[in-house]
Order: sequence, then structure tokens, then C-alpha cells
Amino acid sequence: GTLQLGGDDTAADVMNVSSWGVAANPVNSGTWSAYVGATASGSVPVWANGFMATAGSLIGDAASIKYYSPDMSGFSFGVSYAPNTDGNTDDQGADTGFNNVFSAALKYSGEMDAVSITAGAGVDHAASPNVVGATTGGDDSVSKYNAGISLGMGGFGAGISYQGLDYKTSATAKVDNWTVATDLSYSVGQHSVSIAYVHGETNTGTNANDRDGDAYQLGYNMDLGSGVYWNAAVSKFKIEDNAAGNTTGTEADFTAFETGVGVSF
Repeated sequence: GTLQLGGDDTAADVMNVSSWGVAANPVNSGTWSAYVGATASGSVPVWANGFMATAGSLIGDAASIKYYSPDMSGFSFGVSYAPNTDGNTDDQGADTGFNNVFSAALKYSGEMDAVSITAGAGVDHAASPNVVGATTGGDDSVSKYNAGISLGMGGFGAGISYQGLDYKTSATAKVDNWTVATDLSYSVGQHSVSIAYVHGETNTGTNANDRDGDAYQLGYNMDLGSGVYWNAAVSKFKIEDNAAGNTTGTEADFTAFETGVGVSF
């Protein structure tokens, strides 16, 4: 297996099986927060904590220790531990991050007849979430779950993935997010095309911050040879809150077109 020390995402995020399609900037990706604004959804940022994305971790890149097993008849697993997210100790200021974060994931890759299968599931668990605290009515531990499966046969591909997070931040506030993403793709020769759909819901107990989101994407990729490719996608996003009327800071409704040339090596 492989032992790693240093700053990286949790094992559950690294081994995540998500539904991407062929677009270079998948609709099921935290990258889209740049289009909506990092705080455009109130107290919980768009695409944070499992809203509108099925990949991601509780802590992002953090100093940690990780172990990834070798492949065992298609099965592999990973585990990781991060002591904290902000590096603060008792005499260095307020500690407001997730501490003692344990993560584990299990993954399978193999073939059954003519069908290729990749499936996996993982969990991030913060044993000491100092962003909340039992004294204020918040949960004294936090867990984030993900699962996904991807199938391929000939030039066809399909996938579905999920991520969920639910915990109290105080006696009256909470973070309750879940997202499901699906994709269908087809490849022939140097051409690949895909369609993807994402639905997410987030609930904090405040109407303006309780949101439903839907996103659609049509993606295309052309292999130009020697590791060079051309990629294009058109994406439609619509995020609505539960407040009466339009809450400017928490809603989004837009269409984006992207194209570019990339190199893979």
C-alpha cells in the first residue's frame, strides 16, 4: 500500500466515486461557486458541505496521515486522520475548525461480463467539531457521507453519486445538506459527449438560507492526440430559496458556456 504524510484531502474525498461526465469543468463541482459567489447562499456557501456537489471533504487540504491499500481482487480501501484544520492550540487563539477528523473509504473496480463497474463509499467524521460545541446545543460530532457507482459498456457510460451532511450548529441552527448527481456519456473514436444533472437541497432553519438547486450540463470532448484535447460545455443552474420573493443574496439563475484546449500527461 501507500502511506502519505502532508496536506491533502481526506481519504473519503480522494477515493470518491462521483458523476462527472466529460466536461473539463463538471457541473457537479465546487468550481462553480466562483460563478455564483462564495457566500451567495447565506451562512452556508454554495457547493460547500455537500450542497450541489457529491465530492469534497469536511476539511479540504489539511496536514494529515493517510494509508491507501493495494488492489485486492478489485477492492481497495483508504483511511486518514487529521488533528485539526486551522493549526490553533489553546494558547494561539480561538480554535474554530473541525478537529480529530477520521476518514475511511472503500472502493471496487472490476468487470462483469462486458460491463465495467466502479463503486465506492466513504465517510468523514469529526470527533471534535469546535465550530459548534455541546454547550451551545450543537452536536459534539459531525459525519459526512458519500457513495457512488459508475458503469461502462462499450462506448456508453452512466453514473450516479450522493453526498450528505446533517448536524446541529446550535440549539436553533443546523446544516442539513444532500446532493444527488447523475451522468450519461458516449464515446466513439476521438469524440465523447455527456449529459449530467445535479439536484441539491440545503436546510439551515432560515427561509432565505433553505435552498433547492438544480443544474444541467451538456459536455463535449475531442481527443486531438499527443495528450491534447478540446473541451466545451453548456451548463444551466437554478438555485431558489424558501423566502417570499427573490432573495438576491441566496438565489441564482444563469446559463454558462465554456470552451478551451487542455493538455494531459
